[in-house]
Amino acid sequence: MAEREGTRIVRQQKGAGKEGKRRERWMEVLLLLVSFLAAVKAEESWNAGSEDAASAHVNSTSIDRQIVEMEIEYGTSNEIRKAKIEVALFTHQYPNTTRNFKMLCAGVVREVEGEKKKLSYVGVPFHRIVEKFVMQGGDVLKKNGYGSISAVGESGRPFEDEADQTAGEDGAKSQYKRRVHDSEGMVAMANSGPGTNGSQFYITLGPESAAEKMYFSHLDGVHTVFGKVTSGMEEIREIVKSHSENRNARGYVVPFISKITVTGRSASKKETDGENSEAESVDMDL
Repeated sequence: MAEREGTRIVRQQKGAGKEGKRRERWMEVLLLLVSFLAAVKAEESWNAGSEDAASAHVNSTSIDRQIVEMEIEYGTSNEIRKAKIEVALFTHQYPNTTRNFKMLCAGVVREVEGEKKKLSYVGVPFHRIVEKFVMQGGDVLKKNGYGSISAVGESGRPFEDEADQTAGEDGAKSQYKRRVHDSEGMVAMANSGPGTNGSQFYITLGPESAAEKMYFSHLDGVHTVFGKVTSGMEEIREIVKSHSENRNARGYVVPFISKITVTGRSASKKETDGENSEAESVDMDL
């Protein structure tokens, strides 16, 4: 098991003055509420037997650009909204990282403080949203950005940063596009330094210009980019907008994952690599 004080991609910021402290206390209360709802939703999910359905394709290594369906709830207590997005995983390039992600989608049992607990992304909030930068979540341990535990590491310990496994050891170039933070919707591991990957991940909210690409480029080679949002980016923009407008309002609901499913579908090369990529058939692992 590994617990980290935040990650390189996000740090909890202390508010300045009395207003900042009040806002910070209010956010802590909201995160506690979301944590409670997360526990209820996760328990309902497991008790309903959804683990078997969600993990049907978790162990597959044959599906490249494998799609994960995610439902996110957000808004205010007066108006809860639901956003549905799809993430394509670069399974062949980063098999260990994507397997870790898929296992946490389905749910794993790990020992936490001497007690076995069921951990999954269901009910976990996006605890950090920075406009035009990232939307980060995945803290299945503490649900506030300060916890991290892996599904593939021994006893939940962090795992190493993964290089493109399709590139030859002799330096041969990979047949795949290099995965970097070059567009919005890239999905990458959050960490607190080399070899500290656990459960936290983020979705990029940019770059939108050449100047912003330089801002994102410092993340390249530091965080493994293992997937891309292929459907629902407009919904993510709405989540960010709602966060910006309502985060200090009473009744604000921190966006959280209400449902997540690993499918047997795959995205096309065009969907993950851009308009200039050749279309390819959809793989099915049945």
